[in-house]
Amino acid sequence: MAGRPSHRLRFGVGLALAAGLGVGVSWLLLAAEGRQAAAAREERRAVVATQALAELAERTGRRGDPVRRAVAAWQAEHEWVRVARVVAFEGISLEASTAPEDQGDKAAPRRLARDEKALYDQGQRLRAAVAANKEGGAPKAEIEAEPLPAGALRLATPVSEEGAVVGMAQIETRPPAPPPRPPL
Repeated sequence: MAGRPSHRLRFGVGLALAAGLGVGVSWLLLAAEGRQAAAAREERRAVVATQALAELAERTGRRGDPVRRAVAAWQAEHEWVRVARVVAFEGISLEASTAPEDQGDKAAPRRLARDEKALYDQGQRLRAAVAANKEGGAPKAEIEAEPLPAGALRLATPVSEEGAVVGMAQIETRPPAPPPRPPL
């Protein structure tokens, strides 16, 4: 009988293991919740920024040098935004862009190229969503959000003039810093 562990010892070891497992699982759930909350916060911030960029484009006339200067100044104030673009549907043109690939002979203003058809199509989906929402029925999203690698986002929203959708504003965010891990 001396070789068998007591019931109390087995109970104590089982209790300690269960408590450790419970704390570990709780910590993992808390960390996952923190990541989800941080991602939701980044998306809300990006939505507000995209709408602000669209409003800026509307106020500056959405075409020409005023909108290009305003977009460049806006993006310089928002370091966490990697790219800001304004597209005008009239003439299917890129009116302003801070994207590194939109420099030199691809600098704004210019007509969108064939390989930028996705940008034009996105604008048309947004225009259709605004029109459908005005008519009533099932509401459609007037902001498109697309996740990019490492937690970055690409968002687009319509640019309006006198109630009509005449273009779109788009931003791409930089990947956010990872949220702090909860303490043990």
